[in-house]
Amino acid sequence: NAIPPTITHTNSVAPSYFQKLLYFGHNTEGTCTVVAATILFGYHKHNVHTAYMSDDYVEPACEPESAGTTEEFHQLLCNYVYGSGTRKGIKIGAASTGFNSYLASRSLPVRIVYNASMNVRDTQAKIVSLIDDNRPAMASYGTAYGASDDHTVVVYGYKYTTRGNIETSSTSDLAAVVNYATLTFRVHMGHMFTDENDVWLTSSWFYQYGYITSCTEDRKSTRLNS
Repeated sequence: NAIPPTITHTNSVAPSYFQKLLYFGHNTEGTCTVVAATILFGYHKHNVHTAYMSDDYVEPACEPESAGTTEEFHQLLCNYVYGSGTRKGIKIGAASTGFNSYLASRSLPVRIVYNASMNVRDTQAKIVSLIDDNRPAMASYGTAYGASDDHTVVVYGYKYTTRGNIETSSTSDLAAVVNYATLTFRVHMGHMFTDENDVWLTSSWFYQYGYITSCTEDRKSTRLNS
C-alpha cells in the first residue's frame, strides 16, 4: 500500500502585524511576562478596541500596521504587577492579578485567565483552540520541559502534520486530530533591537497560557466546568 501523504495543518493570527512589531518595552530585569502582556494588549488596542490603552502609550515610531507600545507602558504594567517589589521572572498566573487590575482601570469588561495546572497537553490544546478562534495568547516555556531557557512569549500561530488523504484533509479541516508530536507554535519572542522575533518553537516546551476573555465568557466557562 502507498504511504499516505503528509498533510500540514497551520493557522496564524495577524502574522503581518506581529512580524512588523518592533516596539513593546525592554526586558532588562526578567520581566518577559510583562513584556508579553504589553504585546498582547497592544494587539488588542489595534485590532479589538482602542480602550486597551491610552494613545500616549502607542510608540510613535511604529509602522501604521502595528500598534507598538512604549517603554513607559512596559513600566506602567510592571508597577501593576510588582508594585514596590523586586522585578524578576514571574509566572503568568502570579502576574495576572496586576494585569487584571490594569484592565479594570481601563473600564474594560475583560480579564486575563490562565491554566493553574501548568499542564503541557492542556496548554497545547488550548492554544490551538485560541488560534483557531483568531485569538493570540501569551504562554510560558521552561527548561524543566526541555527548552534551553525560561521565557514568556506571545503565541499567534501553530503548525502540525498528519498523514491522510489529500482530498479530505486540508489546513482548514477543523475535524483534524491534532498531532501533538509534531505541533509547533509560532511566537513573538519579545526581544528588543532585533527583527528575529518571528520564531517557531516546540509546543511541548510550553506549560502555561494566558489570554484575554470577556468577564461574561469567563463566568460562563466557570459554570460549565464546575
